Amino acid sequence: MTTRIVDDPWDTTQIRGSGDDYVTQMRSHACAAIEKMPFADDKVREVATRFVERDGEEHAPVANLVLATTSPDYSRAFTKMIRSRGNPTVLSGREVQAYQRAMSLTDNQGGFLVPMQLDPTIILTANGSFNQVRQISRVVQATGKSWTGVTSAGVSGSWDGEAVEVSDDSPELQQPEIPVHKLQIWVEFSHELQHDAAGLADDIAKMIAFEKDVKESIAFATGSGVGQPRGVITALMGSDSVVNSAVTDTFAAGDVHNLDGDLPQRYAFNASWLAHRKIYSKIRQFDTNGGASLWGQLAEGRKSELLGRPDYVAEAMDSSITNGQDNHVLAFGDFQNFVIADRLGTTLSYIPNLMGPNGRPVGKAGWHAWIRVGSDVVNPGAFRLLNVT
Repeated sequence: MTTRIVDDPWDTTQIRGSGDDYVTQMRSHACAAIEKMPFADDKVREVATRFVERDGEEHAPVANLVLATTSPDYSRAFTKMIRSRGNPTVLSGREVQAYQRAMSLTDNQGGFLVPMQLDPTIILTANGSFNQVRQISRVVQATGKSWTGVTSAGVSGSWDGEAVEVSDDSPELQQPEIPVHKLQIWVEFSHELQHDAAGLADDIAKMIAFEKDVKESIAFATGSGVGQPRGVITALMGSDSVVNSAVTDTFAAGDVHNLDGDLPQRYAFNASWLAHRKIYSKIRQFDTNGGASLWGQLAEGRKSELLGRPDYVAEAMDSSITNGQDNHVLAFGDFQNFVIADRLGTTLSYIPNLMGPNGRPVGKAGWHAWIRVGSDVVNPGAFRLLNVT
């Protein structure tokens, strides 16, 4: 994308035209705004620019969000609103305009948007997440209530002779739809802290980002899909991708090899392992004499690999074997077929007085944040899930 040089990228009165030309100019202004937005490092700018460039919606909603939440006026307005307990009367004229513009992008539940450079979705993408499922999955943007994609269990080709009609290799296409769900986070603090703490806005954003990461790390593995994202393990349970252990209620080295061998070759090249860290510990105990050759790379100081493929941790997965029930302990597959749909924009609402059990104030206030995200497997055939049962 070519970024047009503009003196004030947040001044959209300069934009003329309609249709594709208008959208192109909006995105150009948004990219210029990202370059100039305050208190952001290069990683944050890179991620924000990528979100703008990937936005294929007709009215460029991501560009609108960027322009509304990255300006110096809005950054000052946000900080003042945090320090003044959500009181808009402390804002200057320009800050009021910036605040109202951002408010126009929120839903009917009120609240106001976190500046782009403090948004947990941007921060976690730029600086990394301890949620390892997010690290290896396909992450997309959702601008509405759901994300709709196109997928197939596989595209087929054929070798044909000269002047021979091409065979019908067309795949069966699916359009998976992943709804986004509302994650709510509550940050409580005393009135004294609100007045005394320097950098309160940045601290609140970091606390929200951390809790978001914690909740998502569970949901992306074992989320039910009802009122929350659907986790990769939940999506695979009961499908043809489940491989049962060779011996009832027994987890053995052969099960690891069987899972590896059962995954179709087309997905094996980009495949990764996922399990609770205690399960990996059990697998290491299989290989005490080196005969199973499961962890050969560890001695070479390289990143941990299981049978030559990278392994990742999901603490929400089963960590032990319980006799007489299903134990989904190990997943293997191409996680680009597990999609995480992030809806950009974190909204905050200020609750000025918290009450005690007798209905009287306790000298505390709180910020109520909500974020929207969804996830699901779009091609179960790209995975295998071991069930020790």
